[in-house]
Amino acid sequence: MTEYRKLGQAEITRELFRDFVRRQEVTDCWRKENSAWVVKSDPFIDDWSEEDYMTLTGCLKHTVSSGGLVYGAFCGGSLKGFVSVEPELFGGRQRYLDLSSIHVSADMRGQGIGRALFAAAKEWAEERGASKLYISAHSAVESQAFYKAMGCVEAQQYELSHVEKEPFDCQLECAVTRMSRDDFDFKRVAEGYKRRPFLHKQVMEEFRKDMTRQTFSNGLDVGCGAGLSSKALKLICSHVTGADSSAEMIGAAKEVCGEEPGYDFLVCKAEEIPAGREKYDIVTAAGVIQWVEREKFLRNLWNIMDLNGYLLIYDFCISDRMKDNEAYSVWWHEVYLKEFPKPYRNEHVWTEAEVEPYGFSMLRQAEYDMVHEFSLDDFIEFMMIQSNVNVKVEKEKRDVGAVREWFRQSLEPVFLHEKETAVFTGYSWYIQKKG
Repeated sequence: MTEYRKLGQAEITRELFRDFVRRQEVTDCWRKENSAWVVKSDPFIDDWSEEDYMTLTGCLKHTVSSGGLVYGAFCGGSLKGFVSVEPELFGGRQRYLDLSSIHVSADMRGQGIGRALFAAAKEWAEERGASKLYISAHSAVESQAFYKAMGCVEAQQYELSHVEKEPFDCQLECAVTRMSRDDFDFKRVAEGYKRRPFLHKQVMEEFRKDMTRQTFSNGLDVGCGAGLSSKALKLICSHVTGADSSAEMIGAAKEVCGEEPGYDFLVCKAEEIPAGREKYDIVTAAGVIQWVEREKFLRNLWNIMDLNGYLLIYDFCISDRMKDNEAYSVWWHEVYLKEFPKPYRNEHVWTEAEVEPYGFSMLRQAEYDMVHEFSLDDFIEFMMIQSNVNVKVEKEKRDVGAVREWFRQSLEPVFLHEKETAVFTGYSWYIQKKG
């Protein structure tokens, strides 16, 4: 199990890094040429010398002593990853904090440590009033893929000291404004959610094919939103209770599910859902776990679920890809994300070790792509309810009409046909309450 914690100045010594492996074999890097980013072959091995380790420890000590963050990941008592954030805001209106380093030991990469460290840096930066993290980032293709996955985009304002120190680095930024459950409790958002693509049905069909052919008697849909996930659960369940902390969403869910028998709904936080008339033999949670307190949530589920009952956690989101449409990918990264940066959300991937203490077993975790056709008008309305946009409209009071027109003007050159096929990326976690 990986332990995460802040590091104190006194423990940052050369000995701390005795089991840390910096080595990175680089083949291709991103370079900016004539205002465009291109991949260039530049093979080399990146590693640290003893002198580099001594410089690193000095820098990290200074970060802590000046009020910044140094946060480490430990496995078996050995440091296997760390991130540092400097304490001083810069960049004027950008309100940057400098993410000065983030590294994971070579023997532990690809296990979610980097993602957890990055999330901790975002949380710490937001608590200190920052709007964005600034990263002078390694240009290796693999490194840039990680930053892209974290929601980073090219910095709107370059910090010249970083450029001069590392001219081949990519200068990035990442918004740290955190979404909360309350950000969905708006009538505009609830109405938009009623018209989202009904991809939930495909997820439910895959669950039945992969895990069980049975039908269920009493289901619970946690964070039911506008009711599409409840409709999907009803396909394999006689009775469904939809629960959401937003009264607006519950109102929309009742409209979506209509007069069909076998539903009831309640306004309630995920961690506080009461027991039903009988225990639930299946629970689904679509796009909600980013906002829940895992320990309270699982403890409560243990009390209201049947032994051997299933918990299906899933989500899917629009990606930067459309079939046979490269212009869309360019629009996504160079236009959309710069106007509407991705807000911070907890995207931690649960593990068997994290659910087992609460009486659950992680049976399987899957990732997949799904597709959906949009007309231009339908796609604009879909984008109007993305979390990136909700932050600007509901929190920063951007005019809805002006935002909609921005989408139309920027997307018209991208939609080359009457309809375009958008690619969604999704995941499902199959969990079971142990008997």
